[in-house]
Amino acid sequence: MIFQQRSGLCVTGLALALVLGACSSSSNSTSPSSPALTASEADTAAAVLTNDADALSDGATGTGSANVGAAFSIVPVAGRVVTNSNPPLLCHPTRSPLPVVNSDSDAVPDSVRVDWTGCLINHPFATESLAGTIDYIDPTPTVTDHALKRVFTNFLIQTRRILRGDTISDEWNGTQNFNRDSSQGAFTETAFTRVHTFPRGQTATHVTTWASSFVADTPGTIVDDTPLPSGKRTITGTSTWTYSSKTWSFAVTTNPPLHRNDNCTTVPLFDSGTMTVVATRPSETTTLTIVFTGCGTYTVTRS
Repeated sequence: MIFQQRSGLCVTGLALALVLGACSSSSNSTSPSSPALTASEADTAAAVLTNDADALSDGATGTGSANVGAAFSIVPVAGRVVTNSNPPLLCHPTRSPLPVVNSDSDAVPDSVRVDWTGCLINHPFATESLAGTIDYIDPTPTVTDHALKRVFTNFLIQTRRILRGDTISDEWNGTQNFNRDSSQGAFTETAFTRVHTFPRGQTATHVTTWASSFVADTPGTIVDDTPLPSGKRTITGTSTWTYSSKTWSFAVTTNPPLHRNDNCTTVPLFDSGTMTVVATRPSETTTLTIVFTGCGTYTVTRS
């Protein structure tokens, strides 16, 4: 995954966005008489959805081929910490098996497992500890291309927020598939599970089956092992979301596409676009319309 340097500090994703409302703003219109989501549930769902949509860009160009013990540009950022300086890193992830095999000599090795257990990242106001593994697999090991499969196994990042004296975390499990060139790419994940833990111990589980495309604003600017450039992202698919002992089914589309702005200093790194989410539980339906109005800000409307 790509560690991105930005100005300011914003720990988002789940707990901070959900509990403290940082990095986003929301408002709710008149809701249906028997909504599937209450106003507060809608805000929480929107924070999870926008966080997970933004996270599709994390590590999208990662290959697993770098010396991950020294290449600090590819440490995970599931905790969504953004800072304007390189944080002190006590992070020496290990790769196996060694030597790494790359049959087609493209950027992606045939198969390499990166174990992040014991990694520690110190930020000015937060400390992140990592665990779990990510497998980087070339699904076309005899064809020179940019195809990549990533398999997350109990990949955990815990963020200790020093000033607030609390801890939040994300744990990812599942498989993601990428295929791209230097200008655009396609992405899929099936039953990919993200478990978010909030400061008071509450959890939310989001299981996504999403297909996504990304087109760079400037052709030829997608480069291996660097953050994605600015561009437009579309998402279609379904997911289930479990929170506070309730489970909803979501159908997600984006129109117009979400515009990722690589110059944004707050996350999510979208400055325009609309995500429409049809939420059902079990026979009640609510439509959430999430409109991005600027970097890291959006409105939420229920209908």
